[in-house]
Amino acid sequence: MCCRTSAFSFSKDINWDGDVVLFDTTVRAMRTLPDVKPRRRYAVDIREFLAMENSSVLHDTLTRIANGIAKEERYRFFIKERGAFDFRALHVVHHVCENVRYARKGSRNYDTWLYPDETLAAGGGDCEDLAFLIAALLTASGISPYMVRVAFGYVRDLRHPHDTRAALHQHAWVMYRSESGAWMLFDPLALRVPEWRARMSVASTTGTKRTKRSTAAAAAHVSDSRHRFEYLPMFVMNADHVWRVEHGRRETLPDFLQRNYRATDAFWRSFNPSFNAETHYTVFVRALHDTGLFSAAELFMINAASLAIDADVGLYHPYDHFDNGYIDEGWARVEERLGRGTIIDFAHAMHAVADFYAHSSYGHFFLKEPSIPLYTGRDAIRDFSARAEEMYVHAPVRDHADSLNPDHFSSHAQAGAHVRPAAATRYWMQQGIISGRYAQPGDAMEGAFSFGAITAYPDELKKASELERRGWLPHHNEIAVDSERMGDAHTLYGPDSYSREYVKRVDAAVRHPMELGRSWKGKR
Repeated sequence: MCCRTSAFSFSKDINWDGDVVLFDTTVRAMRTLPDVKPRRRYAVDIREFLAMENSSVLHDTLTRIANGIAKEERYRFFIKERGAFDFRALHVVHHVCENVRYARKGSRNYDTWLYPDETLAAGGGDCEDLAFLIAALLTASGISPYMVRVAFGYVRDLRHPHDTRAALHQHAWVMYRSESGAWMLFDPLALRVPEWRARMSVASTTGTKRTKRSTAAAAAHVSDSRHRFEYLPMFVMNADHVWRVEHGRRETLPDFLQRNYRATDAFWRSFNPSFNAETHYTVFVRALHDTGLFSAAELFMINAASLAIDADVGLYHPYDHFDNGYIDEGWARVEERLGRGTIIDFAHAMHAVADFYAHSSYGHFFLKEPSIPLYTGRDAIRDFSARAEEMYVHAPVRDHADSLNPDHFSSHAQAGAHVRPAAATRYWMQQGIISGRYAQPGDAMEGAFSFGAITAYPDELKKASELERRGWLPHHNEIAVDSERMGDAHTLYGPDSYSREYVKRVDAAVRHPMELGRSWKGKR
């Protein structure tokens, strides 16, 4: 339950399709001829690593993946209907994450890269080997290669934004365009969570009933590391083409590989598969696990889709996160997605439900109560209008914690607290449930390297009247209760109140998805 499921993001300006086709796709002196002395190297077209659509080895692997799916759903791995391609893709990446290990090599030079069948035989490989394997399996399963890209570039460590040597680390990963048109990150090093996966391993792949733990145990612990990483591709490829991505330095693919892959930098030498230390199975995924109705593969898919909706800052929409005061619009989108019936739509709906309890002021109406009732509309709040007026107009002065008086918070134009126009206060009081503003263009509260600053705000919501009204809302970071540790910008609660409210909101963000998950499963 947090503003971001993951420490990872994509720049809003990236064209994952690729910008310029490259015609020189040869990597010279790449491979060594076996049993030939003295050693002789030969050139390889890099696209060969993905040109395995008819490989019997890959098709044998796909058969094993299909046989591991519950019988009543196995047919979906082979059909061409809505949701089936995403279903197939997510089962493929789940299989690789579960069964093919990340293995550090003495060198990450391109002369050590493995073909997909070699990676399967070895039982593991480094990030390039895993990326080639995932992409080759996706296309061998019948997914169009134009929905798949292997990306070569960097992971940018945003802890060191001004130190290029410390900030940029060469990497390779896979991007998959889902049926909804959104690009999803398929990187085992970002999806693998060993501690939770170990607990998940007891789950039956057929979703049999287990003894339920308490919601507190289900919520357990949500990581709150401050590390931030951005995926920055320089080249993308499929089995047909290699494209350069037009940002920053222009160079050929061989030059890029020659410059970056001669030695492994310190970041990767010290790496282990908790590179993703901050990416976590969110509380709602743990809650769904406890229903006993979802298989381990389904839970993996739900978490991967939840990561995708957070990571791609170019596809951000406040309706998906209950940001910027869009409460009714957010619930309408949840209902729409639940009605579609696909696992990705379900994941996005659950992500939004958890965000509702984390981001909105709904929980504040129950400040003096031991728990938060599940939201069923504003009728879930007793004496709604009177309590809203008390919260937003007659709330105590800032010396007292726990006050939602809007004058205690910043506005879009000013980072410091100041008095709102009476009309703005009255409007939001009438709405009753609010949420913080986030990613609004030019917001004084957004620092240069914050996720809000690099997030693309939807064009259809940039009307002056919309932005002006929502610019009077407190900032998301000032009122959201979305991580275990209270952030420096949080203003609504003091430390003790924050800790208490965090537990209550996590509890609600566990109970509501469990209820919706049972209903959604019952309709399938």
